[in-house]
Amino acid sequence: MSMFKRGGFIDNVFQSIRTSGGSNRKTAGTGGTNVYGGYVEQREKSPALQGRARYKTFSEMIVNTTILGAGVRLLLNLISKPAWKFEPATGDDIDLEEADRLAHEVERILTEEMATPWPRIVRRLGMFKMHGFSIHEWTARRRDDGTLGFVDIEVRPQITIERWDLDEVGTVFGVMQRDPQTQRENYLPRSRLVYLVDDAINDSPEGLGLLRHAVEAVRRLERFEQLEGYAFESDLRGVPIARAPLQELRDQVEAGTMKKEDADKHIEGLDNFLKKHILNPARGLMLESQTYEKADETKQASAARKFDIELLTGGSTSQDAVNRTIERINREVARVLGVEGILLGEGGTGSLALSRSKAETLAEIVDSALNDICAAVRRDVVRPLFVINGWDEKLIPTVKTEALQHRTLEEITTALRDLAASPLDPADEAFGEILDLAGLTRISVEDIEAREVKRVKEEERMLAAQQAAAAAVASQSEAEPNAKPDAGKSSEENPEVETPEGDET
Repeated sequence: MSMFKRGGFIDNVFQSIRTSGGSNRKTAGTGGTNVYGGYVEQREKSPALQGRARYKTFSEMIVNTTILGAGVRLLLNLISKPAWKFEPATGDDIDLEEADRLAHEVERILTEEMATPWPRIVRRLGMFKMHGFSIHEWTARRRDDGTLGFVDIEVRPQITIERWDLDEVGTVFGVMQRDPQTQRENYLPRSRLVYLVDDAINDSPEGLGLLRHAVEAVRRLERFEQLEGYAFESDLRGVPIARAPLQELRDQVEAGTMKKEDADKHIEGLDNFLKKHILNPARGLMLESQTYEKADETKQASAARKFDIELLTGGSTSQDAVNRTIERINREVARVLGVEGILLGEGGTGSLALSRSKAETLAEIVDSALNDICAAVRRDVVRPLFVINGWDEKLIPTVKTEALQHRTLEEITTALRDLAASPLDPADEAFGEILDLAGLTRISVEDIEAREVKRVKEEERMLAAQQAAAAAVASQSEAEPNAKPDAGKSSEENPEVETPEGDET
């Protein structure tokens, strides 16, 4: 062990490496994924999970497994639901007016001018969580005002991505796509791509998606559903069986005491019932009640009827256990996707509190995916848009989405009531944060200022009206003393006033 001690042989070897130095501006290590000629080594034992075949396997899983298809669609729909916000850049050296204008330009280009609606693009981008990575390609076009926008941002399916252009540390410079129509390879440069990868578990450029975690569970689910089908097909319980004295009838026909047609009529009812025994209001069966006689000298009637019909019965089977296993695997697959909340209430179990907890967990999963998508959109969509137009990159807006939340009407109205009673100023940032948490639209500074101006004007108008009313009252009060002597004049002095008869002046 002396070679490992300080000053030993191994220590001397590393000492030479330690003293060799090296630039801190140069990467010393490397990634852990093997790439040969652009082909990523996946280390999968199953041929169905090697190369591009894995994405065919994933697609078949989604199409043929109901819980997987429902979970994937639910996640993608939730990912595409929140509204997107492009907040202008801020700072002391920022032209706020120009930043606001460019933020609105970016929003208009992405949400109004492209061939594919923005929610559909976001939904496709969200597939990186399922497959492990997602690649889209943008194409620019000249707009009417001379600036450049996008024709579209189109998906490049995972199954068509064959090779990766990487450096020694794993940085992606581009990909080779296999055209499914011509089988030609097309090089897609990284600068034209919107690239998302789920590399939390490995550092492969292809990532590791949720569908890979569900492969084994789906395989077992298919097997148990197959066994369940076999069990139902081979289960004879409930099959009707009929009994008739066939040998006795044949003996009588052979002896000539009964015609073949008469013998057939004896069993015709039973035969028709066996062929058409599906229950309906008109279905019934009448049987002769004659029984067999004992073979001894007493010739007494036995309990066995000559004509009879009954259903086959059997003992317990493993179908219940198979069904429970299928339900358990369904829950496993749903748990992988984080959508087990859609199974609540199955079998009469579950609670409102548990449902809310599952919904909140699902919302956090969706928000996490949206954060990755927002970062990729800002890096791979908004920044290239600024570059090709020559806009100042310091004015690149911040890309955000609304938080995915579920709030009842009662919760929202209660929050608004409490907010209205609070001392918070609507212009305060905390006020806006509370509105965000409630899923409500923020009040802009311009709206707040406009409301304040309107309030001040309304107060001034009311004050002026009160002053005018007070002035009118004061003027009327001054005029009343001058009008009193006229009121005291007699009818002789004021001939226009007639004195009623019987009145004394």
